[in-house]
Amino acid sequence: MSEEASIAADAGALLEEGLRNLWYPIAPSWQVGENPLGVTRLGERIVVWRDRDGAVHALEDRCPHRGARLSLGWNLGDRLACWYHGVEIDPSGTVLDVPAVESCPLTGKAAVRRYPCREVRGAIFAWFGDALHAEPAALDLPEQLTDERFATMLCVAVWRCNYRYAIDNVMDPMHGAYLHARSHSMASGNRRARLRVVPTDTGFLCEKEDQRNVNFDWVEFGASGGHWMRLEIPYGKEAGPGGPFGIVGFVTPVDRETCQVFFWRVRAVAGWQRDLWRFLYRMRLESLHWDVLEQDRLVLEAMAGDARESEFLYQHDTGLARVRRFLAKEAERQATALAGDAAPAATGTATATDRGRRPDSEARTADGPQLAPRKERFHPRPNGELEFNPWLAEPRGSKGDAGTVEDFAEPLLYRWQHRARAPNDFETSLADALTATFAAEVHDRPGIVARLNESDVANPGGGPWTEDAFGSALRELASP
Repeated sequence: MSEEASIAADAGALLEEGLRNLWYPIAPSWQVGENPLGVTRLGERIVVWRDRDGAVHALEDRCPHRGARLSLGWNLGDRLACWYHGVEIDPSGTVLDVPAVESCPLTGKAAVRRYPCREVRGAIFAWFGDALHAEPAALDLPEQLTDERFATMLCVAVWRCNYRYAIDNVMDPMHGAYLHARSHSMASGNRRARLRVVPTDTGFLCEKEDQRNVNFDWVEFGASGGHWMRLEIPYGKEAGPGGPFGIVGFVTPVDRETCQVFFWRVRAVAGWQRDLWRFLYRMRLESLHWDVLEQDRLVLEAMAGDARESEFLYQHDTGLARVRRFLAKEAERQATALAGDAAPAATGTATATDRGRRPDSEARTADGPQLAPRKERFHPRPNGELEFNPWLAEPRGSKGDAGTVEDFAEPLLYRWQHRARAPNDFETSLADALTATFAAEVHDRPGIVARLNESDVANPGGGPWTEDAFGSALRELASP
């Protein structure tokens, strides 16, 4: 095979499996607790865990001794220990101890790959660098994920399709007027439009030429250390405070046939209005948003894996076509750089051409079993260090109980994780009253309190509603 053909094959593989030299979200924060978590992302097995101080770490999910998955082992507070023979590995991937032998050449060696990671707004991001980019680039996120003016709610799901189909879906504003036509927020506006691409500092905007703030009318693609998408959906006045409803999305490849989607729901609210929005979101909007995501998932999962090979794109596909060209160029850059060519290696940042300016001229892998939840994780040794109790290390999934990270990312189980009970009568009545209040364009706190005192919703603290009682109730109801 010629060098050119080899580079083309490598670029194709990168496109299928996921580009490197990027930050990707790999799990919601709530999923990584006391136990090591095994996941597969970009076809690579990874163990994610927290040390005794709560800091998150990610390593290749492979013991250097015999290849057992470290996610089946123990968290010792400052290191992981393999379940198979007890080999201990620190957050840098260095072997600290091989307890089965008195002296081992493996001790002290950096034998396991480390993935730099960080937490942002309820998600754990990891850096997937290639051989030329072990150290991470900067991750510059949209302001909705960095500015405290914005409140966010994270939705995570696994879709059984290649990650590029999920990106195509978000970069296609026109599908909102058809696939989501019966949605609570996308039933209005024109069902025919022309779309245009507008360059931005980090990528480009794809927007309808003759409609704004009516439906899913624009979407932005950004490449600034990670590949993200941003859009807004207009909401009716009954949806409460905060102005336009924003969404920031990432798509992370699991393998060639599966991806994980992360969608942050965003509104610019603070103080009591933030608590109110969180409450109304959980009571009125969350299930509707899952319905929309399920519509997307069902269509994408039903498509043939090679659907791209026999499609006919037309004008309103201009945004997704531009993203496809960008990803293909990025893959070619990375494959060329790894082959030793002088072309610059990619760093996850869009160039002027990528931002929309034309130039001058193996089967799906399961994420594997996890450890069952347990309270006793560490046991003090006489010297003050920690030891593990092997009798507590029973792997979940081996005896028939729910087991993989994909299971926990599915919508129903995700809802169960965040809402272990149905709303009670008080919550339902309060949500009804607040929705009616906002529909009547009453948005100030004194006005809302006055409306509550006119309603049948009783103050749980007794007596008439006051601003303090209302604020206290919202703070409690807004908590996860």
